[in-house]
Amino acid sequence: MRTLNGRSFRLPYVPNETFRELMRIGVGYRREDRSYYIRNPSNIDEIRALVSKILEEEVGFTGVSAIPQVDPKICSVCSRQIDCERCRFADECDLKSVESRPQSREDGGKFCLCERCLGDPNVFDKYVKRSIQFIQMQAIRGGA
Repeated sequence: MRTLNGRSFRLPYVPNETFRELMRIGVGYRREDRSYYIRNPSNIDEIRALVSKILEEEVGFTGVSAIPQVDPKICSVCSRQIDCERCRFADECDLKSVESRPQSREDGGKFCLCERCLGDPNVFDKYVKRSIQFIQMQAIRGGA
């Protein structure tokens, strides 16, 4: 049995389908050093099984603990809840650990958009309108 550090481990090349499956079940990937890490330990059994299959030997992980719960992301246009795990931009997203609700703006002004709004040809206009509303609310409250 091979023991891997859940915060950073390497795998041999995997086909796109296997890579997508790893991402779906809670493994993350860092392009900078080409390492994987366990992003969602709630699926540790699935992760262990798939990584064992890839490496063709039984594996275990160290350094894996429960991750803090993050508030769900909210679409900045229509306020629908967004499931980050199913988002097509999950690999590129830098907001996974930041609340993206319009009330907080802790994310530096970046917002998530749901699939339905992404498909709307008027989404940019709606986004601008919503941003203006937020700025006006902040001005009324005296915050920036």
